[in-house]
Amino acid sequence: MLLPDRGEGGIQAIASAVQLSKVLAGTEGGDISGLRKQLDDCQKEIIKAGHDSIMKTRAAMIEVRAGRETPKAWGHFARELKELAPLPFKLTTSQA
Repeated sequence: MLLPDRGEGGIQAIASAVQLSKVLAGTEGGDISGLRKQLDDCQKEIIKAGHDSIMKTRAAMIEVRAGRETPKAWGHFARELKELAPLPFKLTTSQA
């Protein structure tokens, strides 16, 4: 699981889907053993990329919590919101 601190979960999912779609797009001819090998290789790459992202996120948060680094999300400096601004509209629920 990717921690939300660096905002990478969605990007990782999209990248994995694109990688898988490329494997599936090149599977004409019905060679099931070749497809299984390609899918196994793809899965290993996706798992490695996910693991690498998790470890980078954990390392970054250790540095942030120790006060040695400013938190970042999507490449931009982030800060904790002490107080949330009110929404520009009123949320209501309708009882039908």
